[in-house]
Amino acid sequence: MNFTVLGLAVLFEGYSFGVAWREMRRRHADVGMWSALRRSKDPTTFTVILEDGAALTGLVVATIGVAVSEGFDEPRADGVASFAIGLLPVGVAVVLARETRSLLIGESASAALLARARDLVAQDGRIARIEDVRSLQIGTDSVVLAMVLGFRDGTSAEDRDAVLDETHGRLRSRLPSLAYVYLMPARGGP
Repeated sequence: MNFTVLGLAVLFEGYSFGVAWREMRRRHADVGMWSALRRSKDPTTFTVILEDGAALTGLVVATIGVAVSEGFDEPRADGVASFAIGLLPVGVAVVLARETRSLLIGESASAALLARARDLVAQDGRIARIEDVRSLQIGTDSVVLAMVLGFRDGTSAEDRDAVLDETHGRLRSRLPSLAYVYLMPARGGP
């Protein structure tokens, strides 16, 4: 009976793990799973993967514990397996705390998104330089972006306003994850 229950549990947990695994692979097919977990801004998917992975590992440990306990008439094996299974949630909690901490206290946008934003801003020849860039990841697919832009000499106030409006539109249309975009001209000059 023990092995039947454990087998059914493996099937159900395995299905849930497989769904989360496929979703993570779909989103991050270009990197390994550990890198995908570290890169992901969606804690729900990697929480399911870690939790289900720990559950599957626990079920394997439980199966081994029951098998050794029954096969060798060694009841302590079941107790050792139970202790090992109890350590699994502690390990998952440590990994989850480490991976979600930055999302809770504030994390900047990915380097790839910021590089793309810089490239889009640099397309306007009236912008001489990007003096400062600040970003904040506020959700799985939501970013706040603030930039201070320096303009070429001779750029009028009206042109600066037009450039800021055009650049704002270009950023929002090409980078849909930008929930809020703040563009400011540099102080003390063009």
